[in-house]
Amino acid sequence: MTKALAYILMTAKHSYAKAVAEKLMQFDEVQNIHELFGQYDLIVKVLTDNNKELSTFVRNNISTIPEIERAETLIVIDVPKEG
Repeated sequence: MTKALAYILMTAKHSYAKAVAEKLMQFDEVQNIHELFGQYDLIVKVLTDNNKELSTFVRNNISTIPEIERAETLIVIDVPKEG
């Protein structure tokens, strides 16, 4: 079965981006975390075994972090070039 890869764009409540990043580091599914300037505070690369696990991960973990004000999940459908 194909792995599910997603990028989650996040806006943290005022001054909580680092706290959110620290909480996200505990999850094995989280591959990378980058702090950003602009509309979003963080972009998080997530890899799970399938879309069902991705959905469960977002619902049970991401959505339970109270310092996250907003999150938008972008599911990758193809990777024409990597690296």
